Amino acid sequence: MEENFRIKELYRKLINNRITPSELDEFLDLLDRQDNNALTYAEMEVLWNRGLTVAVDDNIKNQIRSLQDRALEAKSRGYVSDTPSIKLINWRYLGGVAAGLLILLVVFYSLGVFHHEIEYHTDYGEREKITLPDGSIVELNANTTLVWNKKWKKDNIRKVKLDGEAFFEVIHTSDDATFIVLTDDLEVEVLGTAFNVSSRHQTTEVFLEEGSVRLGLKGENTDKVTMSPGQKVTYSKDRELIVEENVEDNVASWKNDILYFNDKTVEVILREVSVLYGVEFSYNDPEIKERKLNFWVPYSGWQVTKEAFELTMNLKLEEKDGVYEVGKK
Repeated sequence: MEENFRIKELYRKLINNRITPSELDEFLDLLDRQDNNALTYAEMEVLWNRGLTVAVDDNIKNQIRSLQDRALEAKSRGYVSDTPSIKLINWRYLGGVAAGLLILLVVFYSLGVFHHEIEYHTDYGEREKITLPDGSIVELNANTTLVWNKKWKKDNIRKVKLDGEAFFEVIHTSDDATFIVLTDDLEVEVLGTAFNVSSRHQTTEVFLEEGSVRLGLKGENTDKVTMSPGQKVTYSKDRELIVEENVEDNVASWKNDILYFNDKTVEVILREVSVLYGVEFSYNDPEIKERKLNFWVPYSGWQVTKEAFELTMNLKLEEKDGVYEVGKK
């Protein structure tokens, strides 16, 4: 009975547009455990009579209008069952309930609550720290997409898909729910807490700051690699898996507003910059591309970072038709 009361309370908040995202999740979870009798037809008719309006596309509006027309037509004709014991059905009432249900479905659809996934996304030059529904904290680097499975409680597996780069601080749940990060080629099963995953340029890199993670090739029954703090594992498009020991934590320096490059060529450095800021580069001298550097620059707006690159690399980045030409000073 207490759950039924809570469902109705949250339902009223929904139709009055006063429900919060966390309350909406609670409402759906409660409905999953109910036989759907907690919401009465009378309350559905209230929704219908209030004429709740939401931003929907023309196709859904036409469906609602069609249902209204059919309900009114049924009311005008009346309906008598072939069974004498059944009385005239009030089609205005049932039509209202059905339409009310449809509008409620439209509300849910417009809010994305029927989707089993939540997507987080950062644009070029943008970073964001998010808290997942389980309480774990994730910092997304620029140009990154993270997808969370909202149905994780049913399977007791917290699963996210990553395209880009993110730093994870995973919490332990009371029911020991597994946490898995999926990239295009790797499955990162979390046994500890803090780690960085980068999935770009057909290469996945995993750096473990603390705790423990176990790596397996996606879709293959191969031996898994269990990482220790300070290790970095790189898996490239040519199916080569490299394990590095005692790697400095500057791998994830981006979350501290620093871009650090250790013994990288100019071409590799600017390819990474291109991913982060959405800018393109060309070279007026191919020799420049092979020059190796070891340096760091502030991770800020593009203009600030560009000036730092020019100063540190002793190069000139000159924009021409939307492309930055890289040349010697």
